[in-house]
Amino acid sequence: MGFFLFTRSLRDATEPKKVLELIVNDNQTACFVVNEENQIVIFNDILSFLLNWSVNAIARKPVEDILRYLATQGHDVKVELPPFDHLSKSFLTFKNFGRKGALLLKGYPLGGLPSPAGSYFLIRQEDPPTEKSIRQYFTPIVDKLYSRTRQHLAMLALDDYDLREIDKASKEILESLGPLLQHVRVFLVNRISMDDSSHFARILYDGPPENVQESLEGILYGDTVFFQKLSLNACRPALVEHTDLPWKHEILFPFNWFHHVFGWVGIPITSLEVWKNPVRFSWQEILTELGHSLGLQRSRMGLLPQYQLVGEGVMDRPSLGKALDSMIGRTPPRPFVLLLFRLRDMSMREEFIQLLNKAKRGTDFLGEHPEGLLAVFPDEDPALREAIAERYRKIFEKLIVSDFRFQCVISSHGFPSREWTSTDLLVRMDEINGTEVRPAVEVATDEIVFDDWFKKFLLLKDFE
Repeated sequence: MGFFLFTRSLRDATEPKKVLELIVNDNQTACFVVNEENQIVIFNDILSFLLNWSVNAIARKPVEDILRYLATQGHDVKVELPPFDHLSKSFLTFKNFGRKGALLLKGYPLGGLPSPAGSYFLIRQEDPPTEKSIRQYFTPIVDKLYSRTRQHLAMLALDDYDLREIDKASKEILESLGPLLQHVRVFLVNRISMDDSSHFARILYDGPPENVQESLEGILYGDTVFFQKLSLNACRPALVEHTDLPWKHEILFPFNWFHHVFGWVGIPITSLEVWKNPVRFSWQEILTELGHSLGLQRSRMGLLPQYQLVGEGVMDRPSLGKALDSMIGRTPPRPFVLLLFRLRDMSMREEFIQLLNKAKRGTDFLGEHPEGLLAVFPDEDPALREAIAERYRKIFEKLIVSDFRFQCVISSHGFPSREWTSTDLLVRMDEINGTEVRPAVEVATDEIVFDDWFKKFLLLKDFE
């Protein structure tokens, strides 16, 4: 009993498929997934058997076609289809399949995606079951099946969405490149995010956007070393040096949603002067939108937490706890540094948010605090927490000279241990007194110059 995938797949689907085939392993239970566009994109061969339809006849059909066939048994008669909301609450029973048999259908949401997107189970019974047997026997069994298959089905359904968004972003970038540089590589993590995957899928976009050529590229042994270095520095852009390509350098920008990194886009450049060119801000904006779109989709599908914001990019307290727990609980744990800014003047909170949003890297994020703001710096060695706090202290020392309302107290803490929870860590942060930021001795200038420690490149040698 196998599953068929009619998604535009880039990732290796072998593992999720094998898991699904082990879980849904009897010849009376069909399973299928409907995507946001109301297309059946994943199903097992039992569905083909129960409906007596070919695999190609089922692929990408709207779920209404299945319901209509079950309700009419293929006869050309008008029938009122049941609402999809009813399917998520109880079974629908379709009788007279076989001599006395019945088919039972139940649907479940695919995360928070609107219906009819969802996971569906169709079960064949030789005798029509009673309402009591459905409630006491079939419902617990199918609920358990859904619980065990939910994440694997969602991951397989994710490919279609990811590749549509990556196609769109890559073509926007190609439009900004000269005719000789229209070549973009995308490195996409093979699972949900870097938190649970160190393996990459790779796709190449070559040529002008109107007739771009797309191709999958093989992964060489040398590339595994390349990817390991990339994944260990998940939040930093990389500068790749090439020796056998028309361009000498390639910039790899990560695309992410808060601390969740989904991959990198490689953009060729002829000169490092491009880094000073305004076009790089356009690239960063495109990739910021890409990461935001992929992150929200994963959140809607239940694959990543749902974060609630209380300001521009500022997580509320429960969401901050979820984010910290996800890094502490990762195997191996993901190190981070935490800074607490206690504001002397809470009316300056929005100005602090704007300033910190400009200074932080793409994967750093802010959280609310009763006395000010918390800043989280993923993938930083906890031993460097004092150095990071010192850099921000120098920024605010200069600002206070021109505007005393930027006075604050900065406290720091590094990743504690696996035994801690986010609650323990936040309580500990409240207990740390911190360092008062005082005006700098040197004369302030009109232009605030930020340290570029967060903009440094990871330097890599391409192994191809």
